[in-house]
Amino acid sequence: MTGRASLDLDLEQVRFLLAQQGYTIPEEELVEVTASLNALIEGLSDMKQYGPLQNEPWPVLVGYLGDDHAG
Repeated sequence: MTGRASLDLDLEQVRFLLAQQGYTIPEEELVEVTASLNALIEGLSDMKQYGPLQNEPWPVLVGYLGDDHAG
């Protein structure tokens, strides 16, 4: 990963975050949760490039006839 800063949480940090919410999970699941959380953080950090005011693509409305009529 070049050009991107990465924030990787370790097992103890994720265990602490879960404990703050009242969760206790087995060690083997903690490894998977930590990997998933790190992947989620990395993926969401890539969204910064779009900015807060970018237009989102909208799907084509099936059956749209115009004049504020969708049906």
